[in-house]
Amino acid sequence: MDEPETIEPDYLEIKKEHEIKIDDNKIRIEINNNEIIFTLIIDLSFNKYIKRFNLYDFRKKFRISEDKNINELYNDIINYEYEINEKEKKIICYGREIKLNEEIRLTSEEMIKELIFEIKKIKKEKIELEKQVYELDNIVNKDKYKTEINLTYNTKEEGESKIFGDKFVKINQNNIELNINGDKSKLISKYKLNKGYNNIKMIIKNKIKDLRYMFDSCKNLENINELKYLNVKYCTNFKGMFNYCLSLNDISPLENWDVSNGTNFSEMFSGCSLLKDIKPLKKWNVLNCTNFKGMFYDCESLNDITPLENWDVSNCTNFSAMFWSCLSLKDIKPLEKWNVTNCNNFSYMFRGCRALKDIKPLGKWNAINCNNFSGMFSLCISLKDNKILEKWNLTKENNFKGAFDNLSI
Repeated sequence: MDEPETIEPDYLEIKKEHEIKIDDNKIRIEINNNEIIFTLIIDLSFNKYIKRFNLYDFRKKFRISEDKNINELYNDIINYEYEINEKEKKIICYGREIKLNEEIRLTSEEMIKELIFEIKKIKKEKIELEKQVYELDNIVNKDKYKTEINLTYNTKEEGESKIFGDKFVKINQNNIELNINGDKSKLISKYKLNKGYNNIKMIIKNKIKDLRYMFDSCKNLENINELKYLNVKYCTNFKGMFNYCLSLNDISPLENWDVSNGTNFSEMFSGCSLLKDIKPLKKWNVLNCTNFKGMFYDCESLNDITPLENWDVSNCTNFSAMFWSCLSLKDIKPLEKWNVTNCNNFSYMFRGCRALKDIKPLGKWNAINCNNFSGMFSLCISLKDNKILEKWNLTKENNFKGAFDNLSI
């Protein structure tokens, strides 16, 4: 029996006057179009994307059998970059091949062209909808987020200075504009700053999904107070964000950031030699993170990691070099209850932690799935006893070779 025909408007536009409800990080919008009520539910994390989509019509149009999972195909199409190989009749989404002769039985060149048109239309609508949701999110949370963020750079002498990371500029060229000491500018990595304090305003036009190397090697970045207003809830990649920000010692503005979608925090604070207090990170939800590689690498002033004790790191697979050269770190008891079952790489995690004496807190860790411990405690010159790690019940396959290199124990 055929499914009932659905009547949908050609275009759904979100407006402020529509009924908007916020619930469990979702926006529910009731849209009245010609006496037909449409409910549009948008997950603000964009991990899920629920939109009007008539699967029955799509199946019928492109002759897709009922036993094929069209939902997976649709999600791949709208969420990832893709290409269509007309000769071999397959769609390639980020390396995952979806063969058209299996998922979609195309019988003519015209049908392939029609499919391409439909896919492009879906993706275009998704981009427009995401933009509307971002704007709506900022309206609803106007006291929480801002689209203009002020930063302060303190330079010792006049001259060209690094103000943003090169990779960040390349990735976000179309998302951000600048106002530097009153002068308008496109997003750039270097600028001739005055001696002393300089104000740089970021004007954010679209949501930022990638904060990778945002302030990489910005040694003069000193005041990040207004970053507390930066909307990072859509961001998945924080890699190297403050990499070698040598003047940065206060990260309290990051305390209430929603980093729950973050999957990569590698090198985020690496080389921040003045960073001592990481209490602002205490409430961060890092459940989705899979990579903490070098997060606090070379943070030589860091001596208290208690704020990390309740982090849920159960999905992380890579902790390599996370605390490498944290010269002041003495106590790692806060890590005692970490669930590291999924980790396969602990290499150089505590290398060069010269003040570290006791690793007993790690005795309860389940490291059975790890196969790389090389240099994990190398150059920990104050370490006296490593027998506690016998409780890890490791096998030859776990390869613990080199974990205590350059030590006499």
